[in-house]
Amino acid sequence: MESKGPNFTVAETYALLEGVRANFATIVGGFSSAKGGEVTKKGKESIWEDITNRINAMGCGQKRTTKQVTLRWKNLRAKATKDLSEAKNPSTGNKPYKRGDYTNMVLDITGGENSEALHGIEGVEGNGEATISEARECELNLPAEEFALDLTPVIQEEEMDGSQTLRERSKASEETAANTEEEEEEEEEEDSPYSKCSPVDLDKDLVDWQKPLAWQVGYLGEKYDAWVHQPVDRPIRLFGNPFMEASTKTSWYWVPVVWLPIVFYLCWHCYSSLAQGTTRIALTSGFSIPMHKYMFLVLFSLGWFLWTFIEYCIHRFVFHMKPPAHNYYLITLHFLLHGQHHKSPFDGSRLVFPPGLASIVVGSFYAILHHTLPEILGVSVFVGGLCGYVVYDMIHYYLHYGSPKRGSYLYSLKAYHVKHHFEHQRSGFGITSTFWDHPFNTVIPDEKF
Repeated sequence: MESKGPNFTVAETYALLEGVRANFATIVGGFSSAKGGEVTKKGKESIWEDITNRINAMGCGQKRTTKQVTLRWKNLRAKATKDLSEAKNPSTGNKPYKRGDYTNMVLDITGGENSEALHGIEGVEGNGEATISEARECELNLPAEEFALDLTPVIQEEEMDGSQTLRERSKASEETAANTEEEEEEEEEEDSPYSKCSPVDLDKDLVDWQKPLAWQVGYLGEKYDAWVHQPVDRPIRLFGNPFMEASTKTSWYWVPVVWLPIVFYLCWHCYSSLAQGTTRIALTSGFSIPMHKYMFLVLFSLGWFLWTFIEYCIHRFVFHMKPPAHNYYLITLHFLLHGQHHKSPFDGSRLVFPPGLASIVVGSFYAILHHTLPEILGVSVFVGGLCGYVVYDMIHYYLHYGSPKRGSYLYSLKAYHVKHHFEHQRSGFGITSTFWDHPFNTVIPDEKF
Protein backbone atom coordinates (compact mmCIF):
# COMPACT_ATOMS: atom_id res chain seq x y z
CA MET A 1 0.00 0.00 0.00
CA GLU A 2 1.34 3.43 -0.90
CA SER A 3 2.45 5.66 1.97
CA LYS A 4 0.43 8.79 2.66
CA GLY A 5 3.67 10.77 2.91
CA PRO A 6 4.34 13.92 4.95
CA ASN A 7 1.45 16.20 5.81
CA PHE A 8 0.31 18.57 3.08
CA THR A 9 1.63 22.10 3.49
CA VAL A 10 -0.67 25.12 3.49
CA ALA A 11 0.47 25.95 -0.03
CA GLU A 12 -0.23 22.44 -1.33
CA THR A 13 -3.68 22.36 0.26
CA TYR A 14 -4.52 25.77 -1.14
CA ALA A 15 -3.44 24.70 -4.63
CA LEU A 16 -5.53 21.53 -4.30
CA LEU A 17 -8.64 23.44 -3.29
CA GLU A 18 -8.26 25.93 -6.12
CA GLY A 19 -7.78 23.06 -8.56
CA VAL A 20 -10.97 21.41 -7.31
CA ARG A 21 -12.81 24.73 -7.52
CA ALA A 22 -11.78 25.25 -11.15
CA ASN A 23 -12.86 21.71 -12.18
CA PHE A 24 -15.64 21.13 -9.69
CA ALA A 25 -18.42 20.40 -12.18
CA THR A 26 -16.42 17.58 -13.78
CA ILE A 27 -15.07 16.18 -10.51
CA VAL A 28 -18.53 15.73 -8.97
CA GLY A 29 -20.36 14.97 -12.22
CA GLY A 30 -21.93 11.59 -12.80
CA PHE A 31 -20.28 9.24 -15.26
CA SER A 32 -22.00 8.96 -18.62
CA SER A 33 -22.02 5.59 -20.36
CA ALA A 34 -23.22 7.09 -23.61
CA LYS A 35 -20.74 7.80 -26.35
CA GLY A 36 -19.66 11.41 -26.18
CA GLY A 37 -20.82 11.72 -22.56
CA GLU A 38 -19.66 14.78 -20.70
CA VAL A 39 -17.96 12.98 -17.80
CA THR A 40 -15.71 9.95 -18.17
CA LYS A 41 -13.38 8.10 -15.86
CA LYS A 42 -10.44 9.10 -18.04
CA GLY A 43 -11.51 12.74 -17.90
CA LYS A 44 -11.65 12.71 -14.11
CA GLU A 45 -8.27 11.01 -13.83
CA SER A 46 -6.80 13.61 -16.20
CA ILE A 47 -8.07 16.43 -13.99
CA TRP A 48 -6.63 14.88 -10.83
CA GLU A 49 -3.30 14.33 -12.61
CA ASP A 50 -3.29 17.99 -13.66
CA ILE A 51 -4.00 19.15 -10.09
CA THR A 52 -1.24 16.86 -8.81
CA ASN A 53 1.23 18.25 -11.37
CA ARG A 54 0.39 21.80 -10.36
CA ILE A 55 1.01 20.96 -6.70
CA ASN A 56 4.34 19.31 -7.51
CA ALA A 57 5.36 22.25 -9.72
CA MET A 58 5.23 24.52 -6.67
CA GLY A 59 8.47 22.92 -5.46
CA CYS A 60 7.46 22.39 -1.82
CA GLY A 61 9.94 19.50 -1.55
CA GLN A 62 7.56 16.51 -1.47
CA LYS A 63 6.48 14.88 -4.74
CA ARG A 64 2.82 13.96 -4.40
CA THR A 65 0.95 11.19 -6.18
CA THR A 66 -2.55 11.45 -7.57
CA LYS A 67 -3.71 8.99 -4.94
CA GLN A 68 -2.39 11.19 -2.12
CA VAL A 69 -4.03 14.28 -3.61
CA THR A 70 -7.45 12.67 -4.03
CA LEU A 71 -7.27 11.24 -0.53
CA ARG A 72 -6.41 14.67 0.84
CA TRP A 73 -9.52 16.11 -0.85
CA LYS A 74 -11.70 13.35 0.59
CA ASN A 75 -10.35 14.05 4.07
CA LEU A 76 -10.92 17.78 3.75
CA ARG A 77 -14.48 17.15 2.65
CA ALA A 78 -15.04 14.70 5.50
CA LYS A 79 -13.64 17.20 7.99
CA ALA A 80 -16.06 19.85 6.72
CA THR A 81 -18.92 17.39 7.15
CA LYS A 82 -17.78 16.64 10.69
CA ASP A 83 -17.57 20.35 11.49
CA LEU A 84 -21.16 20.86 10.32
CA SER A 85 -22.30 17.94 12.46
CA GLU A 86 -20.43 19.32 15.47
CA ALA A 87 -22.01 22.74 14.98
CA LYS A 88 -25.49 21.21 15.08
CA ASN A 89 -24.81 18.73 17.89
CA PRO A 90 -21.83 19.91 19.98
CA SER A 91 -19.88 17.10 21.64
CA THR A 92 -19.11 17.08 25.34
CA GLY A 93 -15.65 16.87 26.82
CA ASN A 94 -12.86 18.88 28.34
CA LYS A 95 -10.99 19.55 25.11
CA PRO A 96 -12.61 22.27 22.95
CA TYR A 97 -13.52 21.19 19.45
CA LYS A 98 -11.26 22.64 16.73
CA ARG A 99 -12.94 23.57 13.47
CA GLY A 100 -10.87 22.82 10.38
CA ASP A 101 -8.94 25.73 8.89
CA TYR A 102 -10.12 24.82 5.38
CA THR A 103 -13.78 24.09 6.17
CA ASN A 104 -15.10 27.45 4.96
CA MET A 105 -13.30 27.07 1.65
CA VAL A 106 -14.54 23.48 1.19
CA LEU A 107 -18.12 24.61 1.87
CA ASP A 108 -17.70 27.46 -0.57
CA ILE A 109 -16.46 25.07 -3.25
CA THR A 110 -19.06 22.35 -2.70
CA GLY A 111 -22.01 24.70 -2.42
CA GLY A 112 -22.77 24.59 1.31
CA GLU A 113 -23.91 22.17 3.95
CA ASN A 114 -26.87 20.77 2.01
CA SER A 115 -24.88 20.10 -1.14
CA GLU A 116 -24.93 16.63 -2.65
CA ALA A 117 -21.25 17.10 -3.49
CA LEU A 118 -20.39 17.49 0.20
CA HIS A 119 -22.32 14.51 1.56
CA GLY A 120 -22.71 12.28 -1.46
CA ILE A 121 -20.50 10.09 -3.62
CA GLU A 122 -18.70 11.90 -6.40
CA GLY A 123 -18.91 10.61 -9.95
CA VAL A 124 -21.98 8.36 -9.63
CA GLU A 125 -24.98 8.79 -11.89
CA GLY A 126 -28.31 9.35 -10.25
CA ASN A 127 -29.18 10.83 -6.87
CA GLY A 128 -25.96 9.90 -5.09
CA GLU A 129 -27.41 6.83 -3.34
CA ALA A 130 -26.02 4.21 -5.67
CA THR A 131 -25.38 0.64 -4.65
CA ILE A 132 -21.91 -0.77 -4.06
CA SER A 133 -21.97 -2.55 -7.39
CA GLU A 134 -22.87 0.68 -9.21
CA ALA A 135 -20.15 2.58 -7.41
CA ARG A 136 -17.62 -0.14 -8.19
CA GLU A 137 -18.61 -0.03 -11.85
CA CYS A 138 -17.91 3.71 -11.88
CA GLU A 139 -14.84 3.39 -9.64
CA LEU A 140 -15.41 6.98 -8.58
CA ASN A 141 -12.46 9.15 -9.58
CA LEU A 142 -9.76 7.18 -7.73
CA PRO A 143 -7.31 4.45 -8.72
CA ALA A 144 -8.83 0.98 -8.39
CA GLU A 145 -6.62 -0.20 -5.51
CA GLU A 146 -7.48 2.80 -3.32
CA PHE A 147 -11.17 2.43 -4.09
CA ALA A 148 -11.12 -1.22 -3.04
CA LEU A 149 -9.23 -0.39 0.13
CA ASP A 150 -11.61 2.34 1.19
CA LEU A 151 -14.81 0.36 0.53
CA THR A 152 -13.85 -3.07 1.89
CA PRO A 153 -15.53 -2.50 5.26
CA VAL A 154 -18.48 -0.95 3.46
CA ILE A 155 -19.00 -4.06 1.35
CA GLN A 156 -19.01 -6.23 4.47
CA GLU A 157 -21.52 -3.88 6.02
CA GLU A 158 -23.82 -4.11 3.02
CA GLU A 159 -24.05 -7.88 3.37
CA MET A 160 -25.16 -7.41 7.00
CA ASP A 161 -27.48 -4.50 6.44
CA GLY A 162 -28.81 -3.85 2.97
CA SER A 163 -31.02 -1.00 4.09
CA GLN A 164 -28.21 1.44 4.84
CA THR A 165 -27.39 3.73 1.93
CA LEU A 166 -23.98 3.99 0.33
CA ARG A 167 -23.93 7.66 1.13
CA GLU A 168 -24.24 7.06 4.87
CA ARG A 169 -21.58 4.35 4.90
CA SER A 170 -19.17 6.36 2.75
CA LYS A 171 -19.67 9.37 5.02
CA ALA A 172 -18.71 7.30 8.06
CA SER A 173 -15.68 5.85 6.24
CA GLU A 174 -14.48 9.28 5.19
CA GLU A 175 -14.90 10.65 8.72
CA THR A 176 -12.78 7.79 10.07
CA ALA A 177 -10.01 8.53 7.58
CA ALA A 178 -10.24 12.23 8.31
CA ASN A 179 -9.93 11.66 12.06
CA THR A 180 -6.58 9.93 11.57
CA GLU A 181 -5.14 12.67 9.40
CA GLU A 182 -6.73 15.37 11.53
CA GLU A 183 -4.83 14.20 14.61
CA GLU A 184 -1.54 14.26 12.67
CA GLU A 185 -2.14 17.72 11.23
CA GLU A 186 -3.84 19.41 14.18
CA GLU A 187 -0.64 20.86 15.61
CA GLU A 188 0.54 21.97 12.17
CA GLU A 189 -2.71 23.78 11.35
CA GLU A 190 -2.89 25.54 14.70
CA ASP A 191 0.26 27.45 13.69
CA SER A 192 -0.73 27.72 10.05
CA PRO A 193 -0.63 31.24 8.57
CA TYR A 194 -3.60 30.15 6.44
CA SER A 195 -5.71 29.91 9.61
CA LYS A 196 -5.15 33.63 10.20
CA CYS A 197 -7.06 34.53 7.03
CA SER A 198 -10.63 35.72 7.29
CA PRO A 199 -13.47 34.19 5.27
CA VAL A 200 -15.08 36.48 2.73
CA ASP A 201 -18.68 37.46 3.43
CA LEU A 202 -19.90 38.16 -0.09
CA ASP A 203 -22.98 39.97 1.21
CA LYS A 204 -21.23 42.30 3.65
CA ASP A 205 -17.79 42.87 2.15
CA LEU A 206 -16.95 46.39 0.99
CA VAL A 207 -16.26 45.23 -2.57
CA ASP A 208 -18.06 42.95 -5.01
CA TRP A 209 -15.89 39.82 -5.27
CA GLN A 210 -17.81 38.68 -8.33
CA LYS A 211 -16.29 41.59 -10.28
CA PRO A 212 -12.68 42.68 -10.91
CA LEU A 213 -11.32 44.54 -7.88
CA ALA A 214 -8.81 46.91 -9.49
CA TRP A 215 -11.36 49.62 -10.26
CA GLN A 216 -13.37 49.16 -7.05
CA VAL A 217 -10.82 49.63 -4.27
CA GLY A 218 -10.21 53.32 -5.03
CA TYR A 219 -13.73 54.11 -3.83
CA LEU A 220 -13.09 52.65 -0.37
CA GLY A 221 -11.46 55.88 0.74
CA GLU A 222 -10.43 55.90 4.39
CA LYS A 223 -11.75 52.34 4.80
CA TYR A 224 -9.17 51.00 2.34
CA ASP A 225 -6.24 50.67 4.74
CA ALA A 226 -8.16 48.55 7.25
CA TRP A 227 -9.80 46.47 4.49
CA VAL A 228 -6.58 45.66 2.63
CA HIS A 229 -4.88 44.47 5.83
CA GLN A 230 -7.56 41.88 6.57
CA PRO A 231 -6.17 38.86 4.64
CA VAL A 232 -8.55 36.45 2.92
CA ASP A 233 -8.16 32.86 1.80
CA ARG A 234 -9.12 33.25 -1.83
CA PRO A 235 -7.44 34.48 -5.05
CA ILE A 236 -8.12 37.92 -6.45
CA ARG A 237 -9.23 38.91 -9.93
CA LEU A 238 -7.86 42.34 -10.73
CA PHE A 239 -9.06 42.94 -14.30
CA GLY A 240 -11.94 41.81 -16.46
CA ASN A 241 -9.80 41.74 -19.58
CA PRO A 242 -8.17 38.28 -19.81
CA PHE A 243 -4.91 39.64 -21.26
CA MET A 244 -4.51 42.31 -18.58
CA GLU A 245 -5.34 39.78 -15.87
CA ALA A 246 -2.81 37.27 -17.22
CA SER A 247 -0.10 39.95 -17.36
CA THR A 248 -0.33 40.40 -13.57
CA LYS A 249 0.36 36.73 -12.87
CA THR A 250 3.73 35.00 -12.94
CA SER A 251 4.76 31.48 -11.99
CA TRP A 252 7.80 31.48 -9.69
CA TYR A 253 10.06 29.63 -12.12
CA TRP A 254 9.96 32.46 -14.69
CA VAL A 255 12.15 34.58 -12.42
CA PRO A 256 15.22 32.28 -12.61
CA VAL A 257 14.42 31.35 -16.23
CA VAL A 258 14.50 34.99 -17.35
CA TRP A 259 17.17 36.50 -15.11
CA LEU A 260 19.70 33.78 -14.25
CA PRO A 261 21.06 33.44 -17.82
CA ILE A 262 21.75 37.19 -17.74
CA VAL A 263 23.41 36.84 -14.32
CA PHE A 264 25.66 33.99 -15.51
CA TYR A 265 26.64 35.77 -18.72
CA LEU A 266 27.48 39.06 -17.00
CA CYS A 267 29.46 37.26 -14.29
CA TRP A 268 31.57 35.58 -16.97
CA HIS A 269 31.94 38.82 -18.94
CA CYS A 270 33.02 40.90 -15.93
CA TYR A 271 35.45 38.33 -14.57
CA SER A 272 37.01 37.76 -18.01
CA SER A 273 37.40 41.49 -18.58
CA LEU A 274 39.05 42.03 -15.20
CA ALA A 275 41.31 39.01 -15.79
CA GLN A 276 42.87 40.76 -18.79
CA GLY A 277 44.55 43.18 -16.35
CA THR A 278 43.76 46.30 -18.38
CA THR A 279 41.15 47.77 -16.03
CA ARG A 280 42.37 50.64 -13.83
CA ILE A 281 40.67 53.11 -11.52
CA ALA A 282 41.89 56.70 -11.97
CA LEU A 283 42.20 58.39 -8.59
CA THR A 284 43.76 61.56 -10.02
CA SER A 285 44.65 62.73 -13.51
CA GLY A 286 48.09 61.19 -13.20
CA PHE A 287 47.52 58.29 -10.86
CA SER A 288 45.47 55.09 -11.21
CA ILE A 289 45.44 51.67 -9.64
CA PRO A 290 44.90 48.33 -11.43
CA MET A 291 41.86 46.17 -10.68
CA HIS A 292 42.68 42.53 -9.99
CA LYS A 293 40.31 39.88 -11.32
CA TYR A 294 39.44 38.76 -7.80
CA MET A 295 37.99 42.22 -7.15
CA PHE A 296 34.97 40.93 -9.04
CA LEU A 297 33.87 39.04 -5.90
CA VAL A 298 34.10 42.25 -3.86
CA LEU A 299 32.15 44.26 -6.43
CA PHE A 300 29.58 41.46 -6.82
CA SER A 301 29.07 41.34 -3.04
CA LEU A 302 28.75 45.12 -2.92
CA GLY A 303 26.00 44.97 -5.53
CA TRP A 304 24.15 42.31 -3.58
CA PHE A 305 24.44 44.39 -0.39
CA LEU A 306 23.11 47.46 -2.21
CA TRP A 307 20.16 45.39 -3.40
CA THR A 308 19.18 44.52 0.20
CA PHE A 309 18.93 48.27 0.87
CA ILE A 310 16.90 48.85 -2.28
CA GLU A 311 14.67 45.90 -1.33
CA TYR A 312 14.01 47.46 2.08
CA CYS A 313 13.34 50.94 0.69
CA ILE A 314 10.96 49.75 -2.03
CA HIS A 315 9.06 47.56 0.41
CA ARG A 316 8.77 50.22 3.08
CA PHE A 317 8.41 53.51 1.22
CA VAL A 318 6.68 52.41 -2.00
CA PHE A 319 4.77 49.22 -1.27
CA HIS A 320 3.73 50.35 2.21
CA MET A 321 2.99 53.97 1.52
CA LYS A 322 -0.36 54.96 2.97
CA PRO A 323 -2.28 56.50 0.07
CA PRO A 324 -4.44 59.55 0.86
CA ALA A 325 -8.01 58.51 1.54
CA HIS A 326 -9.36 61.00 -0.99
CA ASN A 327 -7.05 59.95 -3.85
CA TYR A 328 -8.71 57.24 -5.94
CA TYR A 329 -5.70 56.79 -8.24
CA LEU A 330 -3.07 56.38 -5.52
CA ILE A 331 -5.24 53.87 -3.69
CA THR A 332 -5.67 51.90 -6.93
CA LEU A 333 -1.93 52.09 -7.65
CA HIS A 334 -1.07 50.89 -4.15
CA PHE A 335 -3.46 47.96 -4.46
CA LEU A 336 -2.00 46.91 -7.80
CA LEU A 337 1.60 47.18 -6.57
CA HIS A 338 1.32 45.52 -3.18
CA GLY A 339 -2.09 45.86 -1.55
CA GLN A 340 -3.50 42.86 -3.40
CA HIS A 341 -0.62 40.76 -2.00
CA HIS A 342 -1.54 41.67 1.58
CA LYS A 343 -5.23 41.08 0.88
CA SER A 344 -4.57 37.62 -0.58
CA PRO A 345 -1.13 36.51 0.70
CA PHE A 346 -1.46 32.93 -0.58
CA ASP A 347 -2.24 33.74 -4.19
CA GLY A 348 0.77 31.89 -5.63
CA SER A 349 0.48 33.51 -9.06
CA ARG A 350 1.30 36.96 -7.63
CA LEU A 351 4.17 36.28 -5.24
CA VAL A 352 6.99 37.20 -7.63
CA PHE A 353 7.45 40.19 -9.93
CA PRO A 354 6.40 39.80 -13.55
CA PRO A 355 9.61 40.15 -15.63
CA GLY A 356 8.17 43.13 -17.50
CA LEU A 357 7.59 45.13 -14.32
CA ALA A 358 10.86 43.97 -12.76
CA SER A 359 12.80 45.11 -15.84
CA ILE A 360 11.89 48.73 -15.02
CA VAL A 361 13.60 48.50 -11.63
CA VAL A 362 16.48 46.46 -13.04
CA GLY A 363 16.99 48.92 -15.89
CA SER A 364 16.99 51.89 -13.52
CA PHE A 365 19.54 50.18 -11.27
CA TYR A 366 21.79 49.54 -14.28
CA ALA A 367 21.50 53.10 -15.62
CA ILE A 368 22.49 54.62 -12.26
CA LEU A 369 25.53 52.37 -11.88
CA HIS A 370 26.57 52.82 -15.51
CA HIS A 371 26.75 56.62 -15.06
CA THR A 372 28.34 56.42 -11.61
CA LEU A 373 31.13 53.86 -12.01
CA PRO A 374 33.52 52.89 -14.82
CA GLU A 375 31.79 50.50 -17.20
CA ILE A 376 33.14 47.11 -16.11
CA LEU A 377 33.01 48.06 -12.42
CA GLY A 378 29.44 49.28 -12.74
CA VAL A 379 28.38 46.08 -14.49
CA SER A 380 30.09 43.97 -11.78
CA VAL A 381 28.13 45.76 -9.07
CA PHE A 382 24.96 45.54 -11.17
CA VAL A 383 25.14 41.78 -11.66
CA GLY A 384 25.56 41.32 -7.90
CA GLY A 385 22.42 43.36 -7.34
CA LEU A 386 20.54 41.44 -10.03
CA CYS A 387 21.49 38.14 -8.41
CA GLY A 388 20.30 39.55 -5.06
CA TYR A 389 16.94 40.36 -6.65
CA VAL A 390 16.51 36.81 -7.99
CA VAL A 391 17.30 35.38 -4.54
CA TYR A 392 14.86 37.86 -2.98
CA ASP A 393 11.97 36.78 -5.19
CA MET A 394 12.70 33.09 -4.63
CA ILE A 395 12.96 33.50 -0.87
CA HIS A 396 9.75 35.54 -0.78
CA TYR A 397 7.92 32.78 -2.62
CA TYR A 398 9.37 30.16 -0.28
CA LEU A 399 8.40 32.14 2.83
CA HIS A 400 4.78 31.90 1.71
CA TYR A 401 4.70 28.38 0.30
CA GLY A 402 7.68 26.55 1.77
CA SER A 403 8.02 24.51 4.95
CA PRO A 404 11.47 25.32 6.38
CA LYS A 405 12.89 23.21 9.18
CA ARG A 406 12.11 24.51 12.65
CA GLY A 407 15.09 26.40 14.05
CA SER A 408 16.64 27.15 10.65
CA TYR A 409 17.39 30.63 9.30
CA LEU A 410 14.59 30.36 6.74
CA TYR A 411 12.19 29.30 9.49
CA SER A 412 12.96 32.48 11.44
CA LEU A 413 12.51 34.52 8.24
CA LYS A 414 9.16 32.85 7.59
CA ALA A 415 8.02 33.59 11.14
CA TYR A 416 9.14 37.18 10.74
CA HIS A 417 7.32 37.61 7.42
CA VAL A 418 4.13 35.97 8.71
CA LYS A 419 4.06 38.50 11.53
CA HIS A 420 4.56 41.28 8.99
CA HIS A 421 1.50 40.10 7.07
CA PHE A 422 -0.86 39.37 9.92
CA GLU A 423 0.22 41.45 12.93
CA HIS A 424 2.82 44.15 12.16
CA GLN A 425 2.13 45.57 8.71
CA ARG A 426 4.00 48.80 9.56
CA SER A 427 7.25 47.05 10.46
CA GLY A 428 9.33 44.03 9.47
CA PHE A 429 10.12 45.17 5.91
CA GLY A 430 13.16 42.94 5.43
CA ILE A 431 12.55 39.83 3.31
CA THR A 432 15.90 38.14 2.66
CA SER A 433 17.33 39.65 5.84
CA THR A 434 16.20 41.71 8.82
CA PHE A 435 19.42 43.76 8.69
CA TRP A 436 17.97 47.10 7.57
CA ASP A 437 15.06 46.89 10.01
CA HIS A 438 17.54 47.51 12.85
CA PRO A 439 19.05 50.90 11.87
CA PHE A 440 15.62 52.15 10.71
CA ASN A 441 13.92 50.94 13.90
CA THR A 442 11.29 48.80 12.15
CA VAL A 443 12.17 45.47 13.78
CA ILE A 444 9.20 43.34 14.78
CA PRO A 445 9.40 42.99 18.60
CA ASP A 446 8.86 39.27 19.05
CA GLU A 447 10.17 37.02 16.28
CA LYS A 448 9.01 33.72 17.81
CA PHE A 449 6.64 31.65 15.69
